[in-house]
Amino acid sequence: MPSKVVIVGAGFGGIAAAIELQHHGITDITILDRAPDFGGTWLYNTYPGSACDVPSQLYSFSYAQRRDWPRLCSPQDEILRYLRGVARDHGVDRFFRGSSTVTSCAWDDESRRWTVSTAQGATHEADAIVLATGQLHQPSFPRIEGADRFAGHTFHSALWDHYYDLVGKRVAVIGTGASAVQFVPEIAEEAARLTVFQRTGNWFMPRKNRPYPRAYKQLVERVPGFQAARRAYWFFYCELLTQGIRHPNTLGRVLGWRSAVFMLWQLRDRELRRKVWPHYTFGCKRVLFSSYFLPALALPNVD
Repeated sequence: MPSKVVIVGAGFGGIAAAIELQHHGITDITILDRAPDFGGTWLYNTYPGSACDVPSQLYSFSYAQRRDWPRLCSPQDEILRYLRGVARDHGVDRFFRGSSTVTSCAWDDESRRWTVSTAQGATHEADAIVLATGQLHQPSFPRIEGADRFAGHTFHSALWDHYYDLVGKRVAVIGTGASAVQFVPEIAEEAARLTVFQRTGNWFMPRKNRPYPRAYKQLVERVPGFQAARRAYWFFYCELLTQGIRHPNTLGRVLGWRSAVFMLWQLRDRELRRKVWPHYTFGCKRVLFSSYFLPALALPNVD
């Protein structure tokens, strides 16, 4: 069993790895992350409307459940607060070395140890390395001919420029993935003109994600077993969606019909419907959850 472990990444994966290692008696741990604090993708992705589209009862550790989630799917700041709290409560924060960008991991056959080097000049020896780096905070820019000649302001949603004011501007959004579905309804209210470019349409399922009412919060706090029951419910619900993707000719048809009815109800304009509609089997691409994106495309200032 290794006695010294270096973990690269301080998001969900890195925190979970450090907690698990401690359960096995390993406490000589170093967590390296190029960011200055815990959080991983939830530290970087701060675009307007940033949130998880998985219910918080599932998008959290089974051994660190919260009863006070404000809504079904929590926003970025709530998830970040949760992660930092878990790291603190489980003693993981003492292992953290922030602002440490790992540049190389070299294995030595003689000593049977790793040497981990950082851009800041530090080196760390380890018997084992856990890579928990993720990829959702790495901007991916499309290769568009002539983009380098664009004189306006550009930035990626994964590194949102909060200092640039979009009010009254003509704004173009390239891509309609999970992030765009969240921030487009937010910035559509600010921009003078918003143009959304889409290569492939998406299947949508409804998700209003309103704050929990007070009565519901009291049920969670006071009724024994209610927390476990709702976690189990959302587990089976998400598994149902997964089974629909695995079985497109049976359950997938039912879920696809549900999605189509929802989209038809939201897309009353036939021309807009033609532009947005996906032409592939439900589940071949990530299904998106939003009750606000499609109506935003119908706003008079949105193309």
